Amino acid sequence: MADEQAAEGSYGKMLLGKTPKGKEIYMVRHYNKTVRFIEFGTGGQLPECLQGGFSSIQIAQDKADAYLARLEKKEIDESGKELKKAKAKAK
Repeated sequence: MADEQAAEGSYGKMLLGKTPKGKEIYMVRHYNKTVRFIEFGTGGQLPECLQGGFSSIQIAQDKADAYLARLEKKEIDESGKELKKAKAKAK
């Protein structure tokens, strides 16, 4: 495991959650970096709301939780794109 992490350049990896479709979301700390990053376990483009560096595990967890909550409510798709909401009924 340590060899895999060294090869990937990561220092530590922590599971933050899973999307409804089973995609794993990790907080990753890379060597020589003071901030943490969020990555999908299978790789790929992150939605904008999960991009960037995070100064603490708790902040990364909060961002992942908010993303997962919006997925559960079907407000966004896995790419972070807003889903069309049903229009309110006319008065």
